[in-house]
Formats: sequence, structure tokens, C-alpha cells
Amino acid sequence: MLIPKYFEGKCVLITGATGFMGKALVEKLLRSCPNVCKIYVVIRTKKGQAPHERWAAITELPLFDELKSKRPEALKKVQPIPGESTIDHFGISEEHRKELIENVNIIYHVAASIRFTEDLPSAVLLNVKSTYTMLEMAKQMKQFECFVHVSTAYSNIEKVGQEIKEQVYDAHLDWRDMLRLSEDPVTADLLPSLQSKIMNGHANTYTLTKRLSEDTVREYSQYFPVVIMRPALVIATTEDPFPGWLDGHNALTQFADSVRCGLVRVVNTDPTKSIQLISLDLSIKAFLIATWNVHRKGMKSGVDVYCTSLGDANEGVCLSWGLLQKHGVEIAADLPAERQLWHPFCLLIRNPILLAVAFFFLQVIPAILLDIRAKIRGDNSKFLRLTARLYKALTGPLHDFSGMDFKFSRVNYKSLDGLLNQEDRPAFSIDQTNIDPIELYKLNAYGMVKYAVGEDFAPDALQKRKKRYAM
Repeated sequence: MLIPKYFEGKCVLITGATGFMGKALVEKLLRSCPNVCKIYVVIRTKKGQAPHERWAAITELPLFDELKSKRPEALKKVQPIPGESTIDHFGISEEHRKELIENVNIIYHVAASIRFTEDLPSAVLLNVKSTYTMLEMAKQMKQFECFVHVSTAYSNIEKVGQEIKEQVYDAHLDWRDMLRLSEDPVTADLLPSLQSKIMNGHANTYTLTKRLSEDTVREYSQYFPVVIMRPALVIATTEDPFPGWLDGHNALTQFADSVRCGLVRVVNTDPTKSIQLISLDLSIKAFLIATWNVHRKGMKSGVDVYCTSLGDANEGVCLSWGLLQKHGVEIAADLPAERQLWHPFCLLIRNPILLAVAFFFLQVIPAILLDIRAKIRGDNSKFLRLTARLYKALTGPLHDFSGMDFKFSRVNYKSLDGLLNQEDRPAFSIDQTNIDPIELYKLNAYGMVKYAVGEDFAPDALQKRKKRYAM
């Protein structure tokens, strides 16, 4: 059975549909599986905007241009449903819950807090409780076929130095205990003081709670098939629906944009260590192939795990921080920032003493000077405060990611492309033979400048910035 045929007549529920991956998943389903019956998207009211208003605004993004030009009626298949991930029953009304229980066949649980600095109780509610709530609803669904949970390649970050296989590892904490402690106001107040003892090798609450969420999903795999997708760092699209789509900041764009603005000149990292990537479109295609594969195998229960990553240095498709630095400066010259504060350059330092010295002279002192200038002009002085936050991030949550090499097994992920029928390959192939990691990084930077930052790409404006850069 072809993939579009499998999704024909299916009702799909997607959480996190307003996020980077969620909206791309909706677009791909509508465009490449044209006979999907309905897509429910759970969206919370935000800043006075109702769910349907937020979704309408999202469909105006360039991501949906091709779909709207060829099949504009497809967007009518999307039904926004009000909800809130930290509330019981996902904040979904009884009326909507009944509709979902009657109709939904597949759930893609994409919603999550990806903030590294989230306090532990909040992270548990956002990432573990939301997963548990969706799984409980799935148990009641009358025509349910598959639960797809989006985790992260770094959910087992404490296993650095080992090969992290595509399997669910036993967590050192019981997810039910952590959820109960986080929901109780008394114990929730105590958890932050115990956080350092609870983390067990996790540098931030994001990876820890993603690990606990995987345990939660595995427990429910006795009732229905579950798929756990573990994307590496997700960056811009390679080609689908067009090259370079990116509408938010990730670690790479933040690094590149901060360097090109002259804001970041010192980074706490080892230039020889690598960062593992996956493009947005390859990851979304893998979600759909993995779901179809559950049907192909006739799974009734159990769990499949896929690490969606382009690979490590041995496969020649990952980037070292040293290469990021080198090409980041080149990108700054090709695409100078409108908000450039200093001439772009960046030092990569791992030694903590040298880092502190360099940071003081190259970050703190310039921040003080910029704040003095801001006060003289009557503007808000914020640079020293931002610099303090940067130092805290470099020496805290980002420390492990920027100074270690991770070895992710990708056996299951790499097998997916070989399962495709010839007719499915044009729309769903995840073959990465012709992907150049340097070009992909540059494409990510292009998407950052055009879509995430929104700078003027007109030739005269770009030429004016290049002249200023050369001064």
C-alpha cells in the first residue's frame, strides 16, 4: 500500500501544530496525502488570539504557498480545537473529546517545551503530563491505530561516550512519581532545591523530561502501537516544499545570527566536537513513513524508535563547531546584519579560565560601553544583562551540547527509505546521498535571515549592508 493510500480517509490529531515541526507536518500531510479525511490541531488561546485566529495566521506563512496555489480547499480539512497541554484532559472540552474519541485514527504528539532553563516542575507538566494526557485519550479512541511521540536525539544525554541505540532505556526516575510531585503545590516548591540530585547527567530539564516521556509512551505501547521519533537539531528544509524554510530560531541560527551581529564573540565549546543535524523536511517525511510502517508490519502493540539525524563524522555529514565558526564568519560577510554592533568574529574556548578572561574583555566590557551609550541616548540599557544570561547559558545548559560528541545509532531510521515503493519516492524519500553539510548550514542561515529574522533581501539594501561590513 502506498503512503497516500494509507492516510486516505484517516483522521489525524496533532499537538504542537503552531510550532516549527507541527505546522510543517500539517502542510506535508495535506499536500502529499490529499485524501486524508481531517486534521485536528490542538491550539491554545494566546495574547487574546483564539485558536482559529492563530491557525489562520499560520496558513499565511510562505510554508503554505505551494499548497494554497495547487489545492487551497485542502486547508478546510484542518479543524483547530482549543486546548492547553498542562491542564487535565489537555484542556479539551467534553464535546470535542467525544468527537476525537469517535474519529481519530492517529496522534502526532509534537507539543513540548524546548526551553533548557525551564524549572523542573513546569517542565514535567509541559512534557510529561501532556504526553500522559494524550496517551490516556488515545486509550479511549474507538478507531485508534498509532501514537507518534516526538522526543529528541538527546533524551539519553547521560550516555555520552556510548552508542545510543534506537530503543527506550529505563529511566532512573519513575515518571508517575515525578508527575505526582510536580502537580502537588507543596512538593513542587521543593523540587527545584533537589534538582541537581535528580538530573543524573542531564544538563537541563528538557532532555530529562523527554527521557521520562519516552518511559510514559513505552508503558502505553501494550495498548496500541507507538512510534518514538528522536530528531537531532532540526534545521531548515532542504527542498520540500522549497529549500531554506525556517520560521524560528534554533541553536544554529542563534549562533550564526549572534556572530553576524557582532553580539557573541566568545563561545564555550571545543572546535573539534561536532553537532548533529536533521533537516525539517527529512524529519517530517520520516514521521509519515514510520506511521505507514506500523500498518505495513501489522503492529497491534509495541514501540518503534527512530533517530532522525544526518549522521556523525564517520559518515561525513555532520559539522564541527570549528567549521561552524569558519563558515559563520563567511555567512556574516555574504549576509551582513541590519543590526550589526561590532565587526563579526568569534573565539571558541573550552578552558574555563581562558573563557572567563576572554569573556570579560570581549563581552563584558563592550556590553558596559553599549549600556553607557544607551543611557546617554535615553534608550533601554540591556546589553550587560544579556551578556550575563549568555555566560550563564554557555557554562550551564549549553555546556554539554557544545563540548561532546554523541554517537546515535540510526539503523531503524536509515532502513525507512528502503521500504518505500517506487511511486512513493518522489514525495517521501529521505535519501541523503547528495546532501552537503556545509551547503545545508548556509541554507539554514539563508532561511534564518529571510524568514526568521525578516531582513530586507533587496539587492540595494544588501549592497548597502555589505559596504558597511567592509568598513
